[in-house]
Amino acid sequence: MEMMARLSVAAIGVLIPLARRPLARNADRVASIALAVVLACGAAELALRRAPMRAAEEVPARSEPRRHLDARIGWLFDPSHAGFQGKVEYAFDRNGYRVRRVDEPVDFERPSIVFTGESMIVGERLAWADTIPARSGQLLGLQSADITKVTSS
Repeated sequence: MEMMARLSVAAIGVLIPLARRPLARNADRVASIALAVVLACGAAELALRRAPMRAAEEVPARSEPRRHLDARIGWLFDPSHAGFQGKVEYAFDRNGYRVRRVDEPVDFERPSIVFTGESMIVGERLAWADTIPARSGQLLGLQSADITKVTSS
């Protein structure tokens, strides 16, 4: 699809000047415009190959909470990592689950209430204590396991 879009734009760029004036009378001008279109497409291709392509909702690699590409799911939170977005700390255990602190991973042997979802369950822009999993776990007296692996924002 991406290649078809590029070829279509290049074809339209060549056809626009050709449609305006007959080829026989302005061959030099048409040739120079066609050369400019080809060079512009080449320059755009080089620029696109140098810049990493990101989805519209994808955040830069160093933004918190940090994520990385995954072939099966798409995006995963970086495991065993803690970082700040403003004053909010994001901590993820060795499995990539959001936890209070990196050294307090989800214990699979303890009774737990399990949560999954996207940014609302992860508690984007919220301290751990203010997230739905943390508050629910505290109210019920259970370990809360936020097993969300990715967020859309």
